[in-house]
Order: sequence, then C-alpha cells, then structure tokens
Amino acid sequence: MNNTSIKLILSMAFSPLLLAFTSTGYSSQVNAASDAECGIWMCLPTGFGQGCSDSKKAFKKRIKRFKPALPSFSSCLSKTDSGSTTDNFDSKTGYAAQIGAYKECIKKRETGSNSNNSRTICVQWKTHPETIIKDTTCRISNRDGERSRTPKHCTKTLRYTEVYRNGQRFGNTHYY
Repeated sequence: MNNTSIKLILSMAFSPLLLAFTSTGYSSQVNAASDAECGIWMCLPTGFGQGCSDSKKAFKKRIKRFKPALPSFSSCLSKTDSGSTTDNFDSKTGYAAQIGAYKECIKKRETGSNSNNSRTICVQWKTHPETIIKDTTCRISNRDGERSRTPKHCTKTLRYTEVYRNGQRFGNTHYY
C-alpha cells in the first residue's frame, strides 16, 4: 500500500484531523521516520483499523526493538513545513495492571442447627468487571506459601500508549 492510499483511507476516518495533519507536512519527504512509522500517530488511537496494517507492523517492530512506541512527531513533518503546524501532538507510554473480572461475597448467612455444625455461606454475590489501572504494575508475590497480588485481583501487567492533540487525549488508549 503506497503513501497516497494510506492517506485516502485514513481521511475517511479522520477527515478533519487528517486534513490538518497532511497540510502540516505529512509526506514522503519526512525528516527521519518512515511513512509506516508516521502512520502510527493516526492509526494507534483507532486500534489500527482498516488501512493501517503497515503502521501496525511498524509499531510492533518498534516495540520489539525497545524503541519508543511512536517516532517523534517532528520527524514525521516535511523538511519545508516543520514549523507551520498549529496542532501539538504528543504521546504517553506507560504500564498498567489488568484486573480480571471477579466475584465478591456481599451477604453471608450462618447455616446449621447448632454451633458445632454451623458454617458461613455466601447468599449474595457481586461481580466486578475487568478493569485496567494505569501507571501501576501487577506484582505477584509468594510468601510462606501464600500468594498475594498487588493491586488485589490483578492478572498481568500491560503496556499502553496514548496520543494527545493539543493536550487532550486523541482516540482510545492502546494496550499491548
């Protein structure tokens, strides 16, 4: 897929923003980053939808090589127009703890006829949905045969990247 077709496909999803982005100098004459890498700026906030396969490959390649998730925005501007952009694009990358869905007993009852045979059972449960806590990691420790998780109920640590346009988050957070 060539540079022109990438711009055409992205324009369908981001027509107002893409118009501003392309008019500020996104072109084949970039300072350093490849077209596929520069496309990460537009494709990552949408979850690498249709027309973003090259950018998704470039993103994965950058992560595997321990590079920043995104190239610098200035490296994606053409040499002649690098000072004419009115929008400020930035990104944030970090770690997040994934908390799996879990059930919590919220109402208990004693069963049995006497104190020797009684036991406590749960009669009402609350299901907590899966959540993600940004800027923390899932830590699992095993002390004295007891396994504990911090934060409680975490299942794994994820990485995330967010794109910001003029200080406001642009699109969705991308977890990987």
